[in-house]
Amino acid sequence: MDKQRGLIFKTGLILLFLLQVITALQITKVRVPSSYSISRNESESKPLILGCDYDIEDDVSKGFVLKWKHNDLQFYQWIPSRNPIVFSSFKGHIDVDYYESDDRLHKHSVLKFINPMANYTGNYTCQVSTFDELVSSTAHLQIIVPETDFSLGFQRETNGSTVVFCNVGEIYPLPDVALRIDDEKVSDAVAFEQMQEYTGYYNVSVQYILPDPDKNLQLQCDVTIPATDYSLHTSMPYQGKLPSEEGKIITNEENTITNEEQTIANEEQTIANEEQTIVNEEKPIFVEETTIFVEETTISDEEKTILNEEKTLSDEEKTILNEEKNKLNEENPIFVKEKTISDEEKTILNEDKTITNEEKTIANEEKTILNEEKTILNEEKPIFVQEKTISDEEKTILNEEKTLSDEEKSI
Repeated sequence: MDKQRGLIFKTGLILLFLLQVITALQITKVRVPSSYSISRNESESKPLILGCDYDIEDDVSKGFVLKWKHNDLQFYQWIPSRNPIVFSSFKGHIDVDYYESDDRLHKHSVLKFINPMANYTGNYTCQVSTFDELVSSTAHLQIIVPETDFSLGFQRETNGSTVVFCNVGEIYPLPDVALRIDDEKVSDAVAFEQMQEYTGYYNVSVQYILPDPDKNLQLQCDVTIPATDYSLHTSMPYQGKLPSEEGKIITNEENTITNEEQTIANEEQTIANEEQTIVNEEKPIFVEETTIFVEETTISDEEKTILNEEKTLSDEEKTILNEEKNKLNEENPIFVKEKTISDEEKTILNEDKTITNEEKTIANEEKTILNEEKTILNEEKPIFVQEKTISDEEKTILNEEKTLSDEEKSI
């Protein structure tokens, strides 16, 4: 009995330990959207973020490593004591500085993509491991490249048939395209698919020959991408065959334009009617203006007679002016002669001015010579004073000699 109790106790401890280990690390959610649409306009693009939510206790976090895998190929790894590492074709397309939590064991568990590409479609797995455990969870992501062309229309052939078509251009992945007539899906429509080699994008055209081209119908085209919520829808009315429209292609856009053109034509007709009414109202005014014009024409003839008379006077004034001009021409030789004399006097004045300038130059040169002679005289003045002194001494001696000569003469 005691042995059984001991065995039960040990089994309970083991189960409790296993339960603690099982609940120590657990992924609660992998946040991967089912689809992501790449915007062709970068300013309108939304960020692509993948998240991994998990529970872990600090006491069992030894050896913690978080990894992300794309189709079982690892492309991301984070260890709390180190910076995140990005591998393979995802390098440069993951923001390693992005985080949503400051928690030591959760900071870089979330991925923010930079310019995601169409080939990033696939299964994404978040894997968290410690020295004791390893858990993972996977979700699928579908990358979508929106179409550049989506049109619905029909063409009336020359053989009497009418072909309805729906075109979708440069879309990824391959979509499902369906035609509906009067809200019923066409099961026997023919689809043409083409994949672009350099991009991997698809061009799809679905066509259907109407069994009764003379019947009015409602046309509709639906585009969907499997396993996503991406969808496109457009519709247009179809009017029964008209003989003048054989071989003509009509689309939903052209049908709208035709209706708009009809509206414009109606508006133009209304404007034309209003203009005609205005013309009818203005007709009496026009008759009155015609009468005024005739009267003005009569007045204009009178004014013309006055102008002719003024012209005659103008001719007489012109004759007088010509006579005065002749007089001026007769006086002109005297003026020319006076002008010639004035020019000669001006020449003489210029010559006198030149002579005056030359004399002024000579005077300046003579003044310079006088200044030089004055300098020499100033330098010779001390010598002259000295010579004068010597001359006075000689004069004294001569006087003395003369005195002696007088004395000798007396003796």
